[in-house]
Amino acid sequence: MEIPLKTIVLDLDLVIVSSLIMFYVFKTTVSQCGGGYTGFQETGTCVKLYEDPLPWKEARQRCQSEGGDLFMPLNEVSNEKVWKELVWRLTPRGVWIGMSKVDSKYQWLNEARKVDFIPWGPLQPNEGATSVCVAINYFDDSHWTDDPCIEKFFFLCEKFAEGCSSTNGYPCKQECTGKCRTRPGLKVCDERTGDCLDGCDDGYASPACKEHCQGSYGRDCAFPCNTNCGGPSNACDPVEGACTSGCKAGFQGIKCDS
Repeated sequence: MEIPLKTIVLDLDLVIVSSLIMFYVFKTTVSQCGGGYTGFQETGTCVKLYEDPLPWKEARQRCQSEGGDLFMPLNEVSNEKVWKELVWRLTPRGVWIGMSKVDSKYQWLNEARKVDFIPWGPLQPNEGATSVCVAINYFDDSHWTDDPCIEKFFFLCEKFAEGCSSTNGYPCKQECTGKCRTRPGLKVCDERTGDCLDGCDDGYASPACKEHCQGSYGRDCAFPCNTNCGGPSNACDPVEGACTSGCKAGFQGIKCDS
């Protein structure tokens, strides 16, 4: 069966247009990082490898002087992607990231963020020093090591893109919704996702705490509305649980529980 020449030409045009669009988007996002930083969709941020070895504390200060901080991978996917692009075969030693040991526990620089993955390398952590910080091992498939914070390593800095946009693959710094639960001295939301780090105010649903509880109420929407609430959906106040449409026949009280 012969394919019409017109169809082939149209298909080629589509390929060319698609390629130009991808080139434009890539070029735009990289230029928005600036200063030698590389944009990563996996992290939603710009990351740069510094090849002048510094102790962990001084490395962090360097990152902060550029409006960022030490790199904090979101998950194993972003950790491996940055390692492959910036670390592998480029460095002679470990590379500092934004995690250290505080009060016998490993934690991110953003203390409120949960440590939900630690890809330790073989025989790690060895915890041989009193002040311990975490580095990506350059030769061992993106695994991590714990090392004395005074060691001088290369380091990864991370910051948000300049002139960011929701249309180019790199998000702007997210503002908290105002409904995040707060704890003194800690950030209340993830600047990359807008998700609340310690849950929501009563009556709001995680992760971003932008929506009221539906069919439930209280902290983390943990309590279901009473099935004795009136109305077609047994709706109740998302904070206190009071039935908003009265009670079904035979029941009374604010929550129709008597």
